[in-house]
Amino acid sequence: MRALFIAALFSFIAACGDDSSSKDQPQTSEGHENHDAKGGTHEGSELEASSEKGDLMVKVQFDPTPLKAGSFYTFHIQFLTMEGTPFEGDLSLDKVNPFMQTMNHGVNNPDLGAPMAHGEKGHFMVKNVKFSMAGEAQSWVLDLTITRAGETETIRVPLPEVSG
Repeated sequence: MRALFIAALFSFIAACGDDSSSKDQPQTSEGHENHDAKGGTHEGSELEASSEKGDLMVKVQFDPTPLKAGSFYTFHIQFLTMEGTPFEGDLSLDKVNPFMQTMNHGVNNPDLGAPMAHGEKGHFMVKNVKFSMAGEAQSWVLDLTITRAGETETIRVPLPEVSG
């Protein structure tokens, strides 16, 4: 009986398999429509937050949507003045850290791409962002560590729900 149970268990595990299909590979979608978001809330795939000093705004777009645990995402990050014009000053995006506030941990993702300047000044792209688990809206945040005028600061962008 025990041998039959073990054989059935192995058969079940083999049938489930490792679904490492294309859904787990980095994906992007070109030309997706973006929607406005206000005050760190989410609508569509565009998020918005501001610096602690209140003199710098950041817009974050991601694709594909919606966010799902285990999938890869590309984040486009743009720094703007509070008037909404591109930030022209000296600014570097030093680190992008997806962080789950409710569980007090980040992600262990060796494939997370380093922030790369992309297009106009103040615009960056980060590839291979992957969330390790599901979470309600604002459970996950994106901590953006920047340096400008010789000072380092972190801007926290609340994220929408990450489904399981």
